[in-house]
Amino acid sequence: SAYPTLYLLHGLAQSDSEWLNLGVAETADALITRGSTPPFIIVLPGERTGFDMMAAVTEILLPEIEGSLPAGGRAELRAIGGLSRGGGWALRTGMQRPDLFGAIGLHSPAVISPDLYSLSTWAADISPGSIPRLWVDIGSEDTLLRAALELREQLDKLRWPYTWAVSHGEHTSTYWSGHLE
Repeated sequence: SAYPTLYLLHGLAQSDSEWLNLGVAETADALITRGSTPPFIIVLPGERTGFDMMAAVTEILLPEIEGSLPAGGRAELRAIGGLSRGGGWALRTGMQRPDLFGAIGLHSPAVISPDLYSLSTWAADISPGSIPRLWVDIGSEDTLLRAALELREQLDKLRWPYTWAVSHGEHTSTYWSGHLE
Protein backbone atom coordinates (compact mmCIF):
# COMPACT_ATOMS: atom_id res chain seq x y z
CA SER A 1 0.00 0.00 0.00
CA ALA A 2 1.30 3.46 -0.93
CA TYR A 3 1.98 6.23 1.58
CA PRO A 4 0.55 9.70 1.02
CA THR A 5 3.35 11.96 -0.19
CA LEU A 6 3.90 15.65 0.49
CA TYR A 7 6.25 17.64 -1.74
CA LEU A 8 7.41 20.80 0.06
CA LEU A 9 9.16 23.58 -1.87
CA HIS A 10 11.44 26.05 -0.13
CA GLY A 11 11.55 29.82 -0.49
CA LEU A 12 13.67 31.97 -2.80
CA ALA A 13 17.39 32.00 -1.98
CA GLN A 14 16.87 29.13 0.48
CA SER A 15 17.75 25.44 0.21
CA ASP A 16 16.02 22.11 0.58
CA SER A 17 16.98 22.17 4.29
CA GLU A 18 14.71 25.16 5.00
CA TRP A 19 11.71 23.00 5.95
CA LEU A 20 13.90 20.78 8.16
CA ASN A 21 15.27 23.87 9.91
CA LEU A 22 11.69 25.00 10.57
CA GLY A 23 10.93 21.67 12.27
CA VAL A 24 8.79 19.90 9.67
CA ALA A 25 10.14 16.42 10.50
CA GLU A 26 9.40 16.76 14.23
CA THR A 27 5.96 18.23 13.51
CA ALA A 28 5.09 15.39 11.10
CA ASP A 29 6.29 12.80 13.62
CA ALA A 30 4.13 14.37 16.34
CA LEU A 31 1.03 14.44 14.08
CA ILE A 32 1.55 10.79 13.10
CA THR A 33 2.28 9.64 16.66
CA ARG A 34 -0.90 11.16 18.08
CA GLY A 35 -2.97 9.77 15.19
CA SER A 36 -3.90 13.15 13.67
CA THR A 37 -2.68 11.97 10.28
CA PRO A 38 -1.66 8.64 8.77
CA PRO A 39 2.07 8.06 8.17
CA PHE A 40 3.25 9.94 5.08
CA ILE A 41 6.40 10.71 3.13
CA ILE A 42 7.82 14.23 2.82
CA VAL A 43 9.93 15.10 -0.23
CA LEU A 44 12.07 18.26 -0.10
CA PRO A 45 13.23 19.26 -3.60
CA GLY A 46 15.99 21.83 -3.93
CA GLU A 47 15.74 24.57 -6.55
CA ARG A 48 18.73 25.62 -8.60
CA THR A 49 19.09 28.80 -10.66
CA GLY A 50 17.61 28.36 -14.10
CA PHE A 51 15.88 25.15 -13.05
CA ASP A 52 12.27 24.55 -14.09
CA MET A 53 10.89 23.43 -10.71
CA MET A 54 7.61 22.14 -12.14
CA ALA A 55 9.35 19.88 -14.66
CA ALA A 56 11.92 18.78 -12.09
CA VAL A 57 9.20 17.72 -9.64
CA THR A 58 6.68 16.22 -12.06
CA GLU A 59 8.94 14.65 -14.71
CA ILE A 60 12.05 13.66 -12.75
CA LEU A 61 11.56 13.59 -8.98
CA LEU A 62 8.02 12.21 -8.66
CA PRO A 63 8.62 9.22 -10.97
CA GLU A 64 11.92 8.51 -9.19
CA ILE A 65 10.33 8.66 -5.71
CA GLU A 66 7.37 6.50 -6.72
CA GLY A 67 9.61 4.06 -8.55
CA SER A 68 11.76 3.46 -5.47
CA LEU A 69 9.39 3.97 -2.49
CA PRO A 70 5.80 2.88 -1.71
CA ALA A 71 4.68 6.47 -2.30
CA GLY A 72 1.71 8.25 -3.85
CA GLY A 73 0.48 6.64 -7.04
CA ARG A 74 -2.73 8.70 -7.28
CA ALA A 75 -3.46 12.43 -7.09
CA GLU A 76 -5.46 11.98 -3.87
CA LEU A 77 -2.33 10.53 -2.24
CA ARG A 78 -0.11 13.46 -3.25
CA ALA A 79 0.09 17.06 -2.09
CA ILE A 80 2.41 19.89 -3.02
CA GLY A 81 3.12 22.91 -0.88
CA GLY A 82 5.61 25.65 -0.45
CA LEU A 83 6.49 28.75 1.43
CA SER A 84 7.08 32.16 -0.08
CA ARG A 85 8.34 31.63 -3.67
CA GLY A 86 8.01 27.88 -3.12
CA GLY A 87 4.30 28.55 -2.55
CA GLY A 88 4.16 30.23 -5.94
CA TRP A 89 5.80 27.17 -7.51
CA ALA A 90 3.40 24.86 -5.65
CA LEU A 91 0.38 26.80 -6.97
CA ARG A 92 1.73 26.74 -10.54
CA THR A 93 2.52 23.03 -10.38
CA GLY A 94 -0.60 21.89 -8.55
CA MET A 95 -3.01 23.84 -10.73
CA GLN A 96 -1.39 22.75 -13.98
CA ARG A 97 -1.07 19.12 -12.86
CA PRO A 98 -4.26 18.22 -10.94
CA ASP A 99 -3.77 14.72 -12.35
CA LEU A 100 -0.74 14.46 -10.05
CA PHE A 101 -1.67 16.51 -6.94
CA GLY A 102 -4.93 16.42 -5.02
CA ALA A 103 -3.98 19.20 -2.61
CA ILE A 104 -1.95 22.42 -2.71
CA GLY A 105 -0.65 24.27 0.36
CA LEU A 106 0.53 27.87 0.16
CA HIS A 107 2.32 29.37 3.15
CA SER A 108 3.04 33.11 2.86
CA PRO A 109 2.87 32.63 -0.92
CA ALA A 110 4.89 34.71 -3.36
CA VAL A 111 2.85 34.33 -6.53
CA ILE A 112 4.30 36.19 -9.50
CA SER A 113 1.97 38.28 -11.69
CA PRO A 114 2.00 36.02 -14.76
CA ASP A 115 0.86 33.11 -12.58
CA LEU A 116 -1.81 35.20 -10.88
CA TYR A 117 -3.34 36.03 -14.24
CA SER A 118 -2.92 32.47 -15.56
CA LEU A 119 -5.18 31.06 -12.85
CA SER A 120 -8.31 31.34 -14.98
CA THR A 121 -6.64 29.50 -17.88
CA TRP A 122 -5.38 26.75 -15.59
CA ALA A 123 -8.73 26.44 -13.81
CA ALA A 124 -10.59 26.16 -17.14
CA ASP A 125 -8.55 23.05 -17.94
CA ILE A 126 -9.51 21.25 -14.72
CA SER A 127 -12.61 19.07 -14.59
CA PRO A 128 -14.84 19.78 -11.56
CA GLY A 129 -14.09 16.35 -10.05
CA SER A 130 -10.32 16.96 -10.21
CA ILE A 131 -10.07 20.32 -8.43
CA PRO A 132 -7.19 20.10 -5.93
CA ARG A 133 -7.94 21.18 -2.36
CA LEU A 134 -6.23 24.50 -1.64
CA TRP A 135 -4.88 25.90 1.64
CA VAL A 136 -3.50 29.43 2.01
CA ASP A 137 -2.05 30.85 5.21
CA ILE A 138 -0.19 34.09 5.79
CA GLY A 139 0.79 36.42 8.60
CA SER A 140 -1.24 39.57 9.18
CA GLU A 141 1.96 41.65 8.99
CA ASP A 142 3.50 39.73 6.07
CA THR A 143 4.96 41.93 3.32
CA LEU A 144 3.19 39.65 0.80
CA LEU A 145 -0.27 40.00 2.36
CA ARG A 146 -1.49 42.45 -0.31
CA ALA A 147 -0.44 40.02 -3.09
CA ALA A 148 -2.06 37.12 -1.22
CA LEU A 149 -5.29 39.11 -1.05
CA GLU A 150 -5.06 39.57 -4.84
CA LEU A 151 -4.71 35.80 -5.14
CA ARG A 152 -7.77 35.36 -2.93
CA GLU A 153 -9.72 37.80 -5.12
CA GLN A 154 -8.80 35.78 -8.24
CA LEU A 155 -9.79 32.52 -6.52
CA ASP A 156 -13.14 34.04 -5.52
CA LYS A 157 -13.76 35.14 -9.14
CA LEU A 158 -13.07 31.58 -10.26
CA ARG A 159 -15.25 30.18 -7.44
CA TRP A 160 -12.28 27.99 -6.56
CA PRO A 161 -12.75 26.41 -3.12
CA TYR A 162 -9.98 27.11 -0.62
CA THR A 163 -9.20 27.39 3.06
CA TRP A 164 -7.81 30.77 4.08
CA ALA A 165 -6.03 31.49 7.36
CA VAL A 166 -4.47 34.74 8.56
CA SER A 167 -2.64 34.73 11.87
CA HIS A 168 -0.48 37.25 13.65
CA GLY A 169 3.00 37.21 12.16
CA GLU A 170 5.43 38.35 9.52
CA HIS A 171 7.25 36.81 6.53
CA THR A 172 9.70 35.03 8.81
CA SER A 173 10.81 31.60 9.96
CA THR A 174 9.19 32.34 13.34
CA TYR A 175 5.77 32.53 11.68
CA TRP A 176 6.35 29.48 9.48
CA SER A 177 7.68 27.21 12.22
CA GLY A 178 4.76 28.22 14.43
CA HIS A 179 2.23 27.22 11.75
CA LEU A 180 3.66 23.95 10.45
CA GLU A 181 0.74 21.81 11.61
